[in-house]
Amino acid sequence: MRRLAPSIFLSLLGVAIAAPGHSANTPNLGALRPHTGGQLYVQRVATLQAGQLYSRIAPGTFAAQWQAPWQQPTHEQWQSLLAHEATTMAASQGQSPLAVVVGDSLCLWLPQEQLPRDRLWLNQSISGETTAHMVRRITFFASARPSVVYVMAGVNDLKTGVAPDVTVSNMELIVQRLRVQHPQARIVVLSILPTRLSNLPQPAVGQLNQQIAIAVQRRGATFVDLQPAFKDSQGLLRAELTTDGLHLNEQGYGLLTAYLGRI
Repeated sequence: MRRLAPSIFLSLLGVAIAAPGHSANTPNLGALRPHTGGQLYVQRVATLQAGQLYSRIAPGTFAAQWQAPWQQPTHEQWQSLLAHEATTMAASQGQSPLAVVVGDSLCLWLPQEQLPRDRLWLNQSISGETTAHMVRRITFFASARPSVVYVMAGVNDLKTGVAPDVTVSNMELIVQRLRVQHPQARIVVLSILPTRLSNLPQPAVGQLNQQIAIAVQRRGATFVDLQPAFKDSQGLLRAELTTDGLHLNEQGYGLLTAYLGRI
């Protein structure tokens, strides 16, 4: 892989120095690894600059860079980073099979070292994003040649009050565009996970999942319902799988990555 040009590297790394904060959506995975969005961003920029693939590095790689007190990057900086990662992957993929993951914070923190090693992985996820955000940026990896694209989205739509029909329409549009952009790839839509939060009640989550399933299957995507594996007897996200009732911990990610390996 080629290193980033210095000008691109500096523009990506243009976050101001500040005391780091610890994000509630960061899983506790034990090993030396980034624990804030800012740290993760700096690690991924450093990986690009070194001419390496983020999906192939050890969790603590480039610790000297990401342990500096970086401020959280902006949404625009994250978008720019993902675009550069996708372009780099497309140039270096060769004949290797590739899986792309598109999502929000639940996918952003997927532990790369737990993903199956029989393929390359490109994580195109940004914390806090809604389906509307994802519709606009799936072209970032248009030049890559994935064999499968996983999409997991919708919980932030529920959190921010997006009308269910808008979310469903966006998911359908994402699948439509991916099928045109990557006709060789399987498109797999993962269901919204259950939560333990009162403002995200299970009936609302379940109903939206049903509507998404019908819409995306109509467009030729595979819908995978994760709810049975992740919910308890009351229909809530299993307590042993979560850090805060919404985001996953190490055990939760172990279950999710196991699913990705089988689909």
